[in-house]
Amino acid sequence: MDNVADLTEELTAIAGVEGADVSVSDAGVTGVKVRLETDADADGVGRAVQEVMVRHGVRARLGTTPPPPPAPLVALADYPPPSEPVVGPTVEATIAGVAVTETAKGLEVSVTATDGRIASQRCRGGEEALAEAVAIAAAELFGNGAAVLVEYRREAIAETEVVTVVIDSGSGGRLAGAAVMGAGFPFAVARAVAAALGA
Repeated sequence: MDNVADLTEELTAIAGVEGADVSVSDAGVTGVKVRLETDADADGVGRAVQEVMVRHGVRARLGTTPPPPPAPLVALADYPPPSEPVVGPTVEATIAGVAVTETAKGLEVSVTATDGRIASQRCRGGEEALAEAVAIAAAELFGNGAAVLVEYRREAIAETEVVTVVIDSGSGGRLAGAAVMGAGFPFAVARAVAAALGA
C-alpha cells in the first residue's frame, strides 16, 4: 500500500505521539498503534488520529469487511469462576470474538484470540465497567497483564462509529488504538486494545 508511509509519517507528526505503527494486509489497513509521549493529551491525540485516519480513507476500508459478531448474552443462574487464561504474546493472533455472559454474580467477559486462547474478566454492569473488563482481558490475551484502560471514546466520524482507547502499559507508557465498531461495542474495544498493543 503506497500511502502507508504517508499515513505513518502523518501520525507521528501529531503533537504528543512518540511513534506509530500501521498494520496492513491484502485488504488494506487493519490497525493503527500509536505510542503516546508521557505528558501527551490523550483526548487530543485520539481526535487527531481519527482525523488522519479519515483523511487517508482508512475508515472506509476498515468498514468494508465487518468483523464476526460477538457471542450472544446468555443468562445463567450461576457460573463457575473463569479458568486462568493462557497468557503469552503471539504475533499472528488477533481478536476472534468477545462473549459477555450474565450471571447471578455479575458479568463475565471472555475475549478469544484467533489462535484459540481465551482470557476472562469479571465486572459489574455498565458500559464503563464492561470496557475496562474487555480491555484487561484483551491485554492479558496478548501478554500484557499489567495494562489498564485509562480512557475510551465512542465517536461517530463520517457516519462511522469508532472506538478509541488509551491504555497504560503497566510500565509507565501509554498506548492508543482505534477500531471501527462493526459488530458491537465490546468487540470494538478488544480490537482497539489489540491495535494499541500491536497484535
